[in-house]
Amino acid sequence: MVIGGDFNCVDNVLDKLNFSFVPVSDQKLLCSLRADFSLTDIWRKHNLHSVVFTWFNDHTQASRIDRFLVANSLVSKASCDILPFVLSDHDFLKIEFIAGFSKRGSGVWRFNNSLLSDVEFRNVLSKAIANYKLKIPDFTSLRKWWDSLKTEIRRISILYSTRKRRGWRAIRDSPLGLKWANKMRVLGVFFSYGLVGVDDDNWRCKLDKLSSVFNLWKQRDL
Repeated sequence: MVIGGDFNCVDNVLDKLNFSFVPVSDQKLLCSLRADFSLTDIWRKHNLHSVVFTWFNDHTQASRIDRFLVANSLVSKASCDILPFVLSDHDFLKIEFIAGFSKRGSGVWRFNNSLLSDVEFRNVLSKAIANYKLKIPDFTSLRKWWDSLKTEIRRISILYSTRKRRGWRAIRDSPLGLKWANKMRVLGVFFSYGLVGVDDDNWRCKLDKLSSVFNLWKQRDL
């Protein structure tokens, strides 16, 4: 989070010209804002004892009321400078961040709409919702029940998708799966993996032929 602008108040005597104290209301306002959102005055963080102002009214009044507050986690990656700006009574603030590479998280989960076309998934979800309706008395409000149900739907969807994906991989890598059949092409044995039965596709003959190919392969000269 980054918040920047004219706050029209200060919380440090160094931020106002010819002032030996800071109004308590100003201190409470800025301290509360920083504490509530874990923010840091980035310019003051890197200039602990410097006296520089961003607003001027002739030569008798000046203060540093313009500032950037950044999330505490960004302090080490941010820098801020105050630069002159002749077209306004406020100076110009520049903030820079050091770009870096960070490990990407898992991201935001989104429901896979294609699951609604899966009859098995619809049955699983319908039973889960029906069972969850029985738990309504356990919640203090329908809203809390609904939030809990959404979490349960998310859990079921992820679990179902994961198991289905693993099941597809297991079928693909099984002895009669797609990957294995493709490998057999290298040995000159061609398998069909269409939607036909084992007997209709005459798998026994093909397996016998495969066995003979393996025997020839074992007898080859190395």
